[in-house]
Amino acid sequence: MPFRDGLTYAFVLDAVLAVAALHKAYMEPEDGKKYMSACLYYQNECLYAFQEQLSIINQDNCHAIFAVSALVHVLNIGISRGGPSLAPTPPIETLAVQLTLGRGIKAVLETTWDTVSSAHYKDVFRAPGADTPSDAVNTPEVAYAMDELKRCVTNSDTTSATTKDVLVSSVEILEGAFKHVEQGEDFNAVTAWPVMVNDNVSELLEKRDPLMMLICIHYGVLCLHLHNRWWAHNFGCRLIWDLSELLHALDASWLPLTSWARSRAASVRAASTQVQLW
Repeated sequence: MPFRDGLTYAFVLDAVLAVAALHKAYMEPEDGKKYMSACLYYQNECLYAFQEQLSIINQDNCHAIFAVSALVHVLNIGISRGGPSLAPTPPIETLAVQLTLGRGIKAVLETTWDTVSSAHYKDVFRAPGADTPSDAVNTPEVAYAMDELKRCVTNSDTTSATTKDVLVSSVEILEGAFKHVEQGEDFNAVTAWPVMVNDNVSELLEKRDPLMMLICIHYGVLCLHLHNRWWAHNFGCRLIWDLSELLHALDASWLPLTSWARSRAASVRAASTQVQLW
């Protein structure tokens, strides 16, 4: 319902127009430069006012802030693939922005969750820490991959206890996100992980912590569930392949630990169907 809030808050309408322009750039590549320019203009207009509203979150503006948080998430990923006169953004940088956006969304939810969850955006995202459905289970393939990832993290002797806690919790949240995917909540699961993880994940990723990069590679597999959405097309594949290259460059011993994610990315790319318009 962003249009409803757009009548009160202009920055919501700016976000809607930015996404619309990005969509037109995707649908009409011959005019892509014009539409991408419009997208970036409206995005900048939106973000300027959005930052101001974030500093004064209250019961009146929380719906608008929440709506724009979701739309900016779409914009960040959609713009990252580049376009006319716009170079692609490395996936690791796109993910870093997603984590920053996640902290903003978390601030909104922690401050005004009762209001947001009872209104017209209640089904867009789950609250941080939302319980996984009791009957949700991962496929044997995913369960095995998550077990191997947890084993790799817990057996590591190169990280501090505090860092290990952040890594373990990140894997546990990722494991729960895969269970939500099994329930058909692909958008919710993919967008919730950057919101729910510990704030220190950003710092670890910025430092190119190998275990955090490995976890983010597995997050890339989760992103594959949005592969056929026009705005997220190929993002999961790019994230998996680019982070794998960075990790392998550190030490070839990481190669077997990324094989599952790389295999899944290759399979999704090979089986890619018609991209959904939304």
